[in-house]
Amino acid sequence: MSLGLAAGPSAHGTTWAIGETEWSEPTGAALSSKARGGQNGSARFGFPASSFQYRELIPRLADRYRVIAPDLPGFGFTAVPEQRHYKYTFDALANTILAFTDALYLTRYALYVFDCGAPTGFRLAMARPERISAIVSQNGNAYEEGLGDAWVAEAYRRDNPNATVQFLDTGHFALETHVEEIAFAMRQLLSKTAG
Repeated sequence: MSLGLAAGPSAHGTTWAIGETEWSEPTGAALSSKARGGQNGSARFGFPASSFQYRELIPRLADRYRVIAPDLPGFGFTAVPEQRHYKYTFDALANTILAFTDALYLTRYALYVFDCGAPTGFRLAMARPERISAIVSQNGNAYEEGLGDAWVAEAYRRDNPNATVQFLDTGHFALETHVEEIAFAMRQLLSKTAG
């Protein structure tokens, strides 16, 4: 699919605009995201800098992949009306993003999860595993072992012994300091998993 995908309202009252995306679910949250190009979906969730942190990575992937970087409710430019009484939990964030992916008819995509966005992305993967082609994790932990001597235990190998694992000597601002290296590694991974 191209950049012009899913323009206009759906039967559920969802709105969708390309570029600086605004999407409203029936309950009233207005998600803000950055979206560009390509055919295959790649959704990204992160903290603390919102979709802004992906501004350098998106164009490096958008020639081949449709890249969407939503701001989670409570972060970036996403707005949730106070009268909605939104519950800011990882389950609620995941449900909102699931509704977002449904509204955009995303049936297969890779996730790039970062920091506090990881629990949201992992919940997405658990809820709809058939949709996930790959998970790229930057500082996103899913194991108690990872809370100690970070990654030494390699607990992730229990669940997926054939996982592609690549470590980069970076910090929270990896997309600022190593964007070319990350984009290259992601293109290689996505070419194997998303086609």
